[in-house]
Amino acid sequence: PRDLPAVTVEDINLAISSCGDLRTQVALLLQWYLGARVGDILRLRLENVVLHPNNCLQVTIDNGKVMAKRLPYTVHSFLPPEHGELLKEYFRQMVSTLSNNMKAPLFPTTG
Repeated sequence: PRDLPAVTVEDINLAISSCGDLRTQVALLLQWYLGARVGDILRLRLENVVLHPNNCLQVTIDNGKVMAKRLPYTVHSFLPPEHGELLKEYFRQMVSTLSNNMKAPLFPTTG
């Protein structure tokens, strides 16, 4: 096996800057920091995600492919301040749009 360089915050910034909207940026950030599958991220509800004041991210995965074999589990990660701000802005938009319905999907689908 060959050694690959670790992904840096600059690499993540480059990737998310190419995303067209905040929703996609936040979904990509969550994938990177949680090491989660796309489907797991898209199934998250607002209540599953907590960003603490110190930018410690706490996400409970309780729905998805793995749940057939195990109980819900919580993943923790630390976000750099600029990524924490993106997540906070997206939360503000979603909570306002969904009238504080914390059971609502974090990434609602349209159509």
